[in-house]
Amino acid sequence: MFNWLATPIVGARCLDLFAGSGALGFEALSRGAQYVTFVEQDVSVGRQLAQNISALEATNSELLVQDALDFLKQHHGQAYDIVFLDPPFRQDFFAKLFPLLENNQILAKHGLLYVEAEHPLTVNTFSADWVLSKQKQAGKVCYGLLQSAAVTDNER
Repeated sequence: MFNWLATPIVGARCLDLFAGSGALGFEALSRGAQYVTFVEQDVSVGRQLAQNISALEATNSELLVQDALDFLKQHHGQAYDIVFLDPPFRQDFFAKLFPLLENNQILAKHGLLYVEAEHPLTVNTFSADWVLSKQKQAGKVCYGLLQSAAVTDNER
């Protein structure tokens, strides 16, 4: 997946939503991302993530221990260049997440959305406002890279 993002990750502002261990965000930082916001709801997982941020001296990151949907509803800051979206499986998060991503200017105009799911990504997974540019599967995890349809239409 990071091979897909090799060029755009350098200097990017990233959002690791449903951060968990923070693996995606830490990998982004190690590959030259300018900044990563980690959002994790679970307090004990957040404590471990805070320890990892401290141990790695990841001063170009922030940790927010809060619900991901609440974060998206309340976000009024700078848009992100890359959003890592790896919600818990089988909880129908995509139906709630995509409208918030579209309406709250979370993603920069040419931003990329990396998504992991328990099923292949289709038009039913997200709205027609998104174009799936790449998709793969590893075991039972399907993952893909999306971009705004408006951006891809303008580039044609």
